[in-house]
Amino acid sequence: MSAGSAQKQVTFTDPLPRDPSLQDPPLVPDAYSYLTPVPENLAKENPVWDLLDVLGIAFFFVIALFLSELFVPRIIHLLPHFRHVPLWQLENKAVVLVPTQLAAYGLILVFIVVLLRHKYGVSFLNAIRWNAPAANSGMTFLAGGGGLALVSLILEGLLNKWTPKSLPMEKLFDSTTSAYLIAATGILAAPFMEELFFRGFLYPALARWTGRGISIVVTGALFAAIHQQQLAHAWAPLLILFVVGITLTTVRAQTGSLAASVLVHMGYNTAIFTLMFIGTHGFHDLRPR
Repeated sequence: MSAGSAQKQVTFTDPLPRDPSLQDPPLVPDAYSYLTPVPENLAKENPVWDLLDVLGIAFFFVIALFLSELFVPRIIHLLPHFRHVPLWQLENKAVVLVPTQLAAYGLILVFIVVLLRHKYGVSFLNAIRWNAPAANSGMTFLAGGGGLALVSLILEGLLNKWTPKSLPMEKLFDSTTSAYLIAATGILAAPFMEELFFRGFLYPALARWTGRGISIVVTGALFAAIHQQQLAHAWAPLLILFVVGITLTTVRAQTGSLAASVLVHMGYNTAIFTLMFIGTHGFHDLRPR
């Protein structure tokens, strides 16, 4: 073999360096503004995961919740302050239910990160299209969540005669401490985890096959459905939550930013708990309606 042919062979077989930017989809700057139309590359959702992965995440969450409910109450029961309380009574208290839910959240979050990294080789924030907005846009999304809460309260007033006088979730607010725990979780943790599943994973996986419109409606309906036990299976509060779910999914679809829908959700919950805080004089007057 001649030197010339050897040189050609080396040049042919030697791989070209790969552009690092191709490893994960880049963040989309246009998604930072709620006024910006959907960019062309966001018009069709195309996540790396599929609906089977979404079902797997939901199944693992059930397992995570079961394990948390099995171990967390027993661990808390070992603390000196709670040893005199029967375990079956302790399991229905917010002081146990909140840590149990947070433990399940932690397990499912680890599962999702591992799934994305080891099955698909993508980073967590890029894969879920976190796309954090700038500070001024972030405040706008938070304020929008407050506006959404106002709309839901107006709807609640209009549908008042079809709403049960008391709801199962209200029984958890049995003390000032419980109210603070639930409020903190509802503002800081629950919006992120609920948005991560419904708007981060479920919506884009559905939109790939059904289109954005149908996926927004289905995601909103399933979001309301998981809260039906807390709302006594009553259609009026579930309808309001369906409207909230559709709005949150629309924000995610329109901006291409999961962070945007999380901020709206946080603003919504913050407004609800703030009004409750004011109405109960700092969570001190928690008598049933």
